[in-house]
This record gives sequence, structure tokens and C-alpha cells, in this order.
Amino acid sequence: MWQYAVDKKQLLIRSPKGWQTNSTPSEGTNLDLLFNSVKYWKLPACLIGIELVYPSCEEVSNLESILETKINASELRLIVSNAQQFYVIASELEISENNLDIFETTIQQNIRFRSQVKDE
Repeated sequence: MWQYAVDKKQLLIRSPKGWQTNSTPSEGTNLDLLFNSVKYWKLPACLIGIELVYPSCEEVSNLESILETKINASELRLIVSNAQQFYVIASELEISENNLDIFETTIQQNIRFRSQVKDE
């Protein structure tokens, strides 16, 4: 997990460009998975190789039992890493490749300006 923005309910998983492997793009780009309207996630701090898979009806039912709530199956993303299965429940998933610096993000920034009041 790279970043989570509470106010935006956005979760960013990034494979940074510095970690080249045989399966990463040759240009040395980041690969970002940006989840929007996140409702739940179960992820470790670091994932080594990932595969996105479609959940079965049984997997949806099992997770509904654990969470004690109904899940929209189209919002459930299963992430397999190191032979373990993890979950993200989110309305949208955007996958992008970029050349952003390690400190730059694809999470939408909410910039707020405060007016300055002078003491008289």
C-alpha cells in the first residue's frame, strides 16, 4: 500500500519505477492501482508481485459473512500476492502507468486556501 487519503476514500497501490524486474515496463515507469470510494481493504504494507482476479460467488459470500454486511460483487477486487489473497472493496479501480517522482501521487489533491487576516 503506497498511500491512503481518508478525505477522498482513495487507496493507491504503486509498483515504483525504481524496482525493475523482468515483468515491469522497460522505460522504468510506475504502475499505479488507484481505488476510489474505498469501503474496506485487507492488505499488507508491501506486496511482492500481484495478480488481480475476479471473485467467485463463494468468495463474495465468505467475505460477507466475515464483514457481516452485503457486498456488491462488482466492487470486490481480489489481489493475489505471494500465494495469499487480499481484498479491496471500492467503487472504481483506475490502473495507470506514469513517470511521477516517488513523492508525487495520483491521488486527487484537495487544495484549500486560507485567507490571511491582518491584525489592526
